[in-house]
Amino acid sequence: MKRGLRSHRKTARNNAIIFGIAAAVYGSVIFYFSSQSGIPDLVSPIFSISDKLVHFLEFALFGSLLFLAFSSAGWRPWDATLAIILGCIYGVTDEIHQLFVPGRFGDATDALVNGAGVVVAVAILALIDHRIHPSPRSPDLEKA
Repeated sequence: MKRGLRSHRKTARNNAIIFGIAAAVYGSVIFYFSSQSGIPDLVSPIFSISDKLVHFLEFALFGSLLFLAFSSAGWRPWDATLAIILGCIYGVTDEIHQLFVPGRFGDATDALVNGAGVVVAVAILALIDHRIHPSPRSPDLEKA
């Protein structure tokens, strides 16, 4: 029994590390593209869809990676809250960062859309996670 629990904890820790690294790398990619004066040719066709949709999806993925890192580490019930707080702060700082890049500008609406992407993605993943791994009920709730 202990052997299985240790194996599960090791797998969870490894997943937390992998998702944490993925979130950090993806955050670096966001920073890199935000540092560019112009939109690279590779992503120009994507921006023709909608700038706001791109911001939403970009930060939905970032929020998802943060949530997966925190939830894999077993930081319940703070995993969703931490992912939302960090993802939204990064979304705001990304727009502030663009104020200092020639040819770019920071946009409050983009910051809100960044945060919305984080919140929606984390909420969906937290709901799925809660359905897969329901938290044990309090004995007081079962009596009611």
